[in-house]
Amino acid sequence: MHRSVSTQQWKATPSQIRWNILQLPDNRQKMQPYGARRVTRLSSAKRGVPPQSTGGCFFRLHRQPLLNEIKMRMPLSCIREGLFNQWAKVRITDAEVKKLIQIAMAPNKEVLTHLAVGKLDLLSTHYTNIVNNVYAYPLGNPTQQGDTTAVTVFGAYNAVTGYFQNVRCFKSEEAKFKSIMDGTAKQRTQTAFDLCQGFALQGSGALSYN
Repeated sequence: MHRSVSTQQWKATPSQIRWNILQLPDNRQKMQPYGARRVTRLSSAKRGVPPQSTGGCFFRLHRQPLLNEIKMRMPLSCIREGLFNQWAKVRITDAEVKKLIQIAMAPNKEVLTHLAVGKLDLLSTHYTNIVNNVYAYPLGNPTQQGDTTAVTVFGAYNAVTGYFQNVRCFKSEEAKFKSIMDGTAKQRTQTAFDLCQGFALQGSGALSYN
């Protein structure tokens, strides 16, 4: 039980006094020191908001959107980690890696049509060089020669992400950041992700130019 303290016994310096507005039954507002609220009868504050419930409300209100976003992203990160572990166990041939890269890096349907009918001479030099650079990235990078990346679906996915992170030239760091977060790099990486997941589930049949 709390010891009752009268308002006459309560003393505080000006810096220690917090004022709280309590709504009284007769709809009048009364200014009352923080320390004196302990002796206020609860019946006189039925229509008001208890002072204890307002502490930290502003902080919680602005913190909640961030917490919600973290909760939403955590399951996705866990799912992706599980998929990557699975991909690291799925083998893929060099020819299939090359095909996956060709599809993932295609800028439009016209390029896919040329690939489907074998008209490689109609492909632009720019596109061909991009495909070759992506394909060469894991071959010339020692970090991509481990058991989990070499000749695995996970390694194929790393070839695309590693190209944008370490090979592709951007005008500036800001341009690189925008491309990876919400631009061409993000689109190509997402396509590669979908292809890798499809290959892990269906095999080479998931790699279609159509």
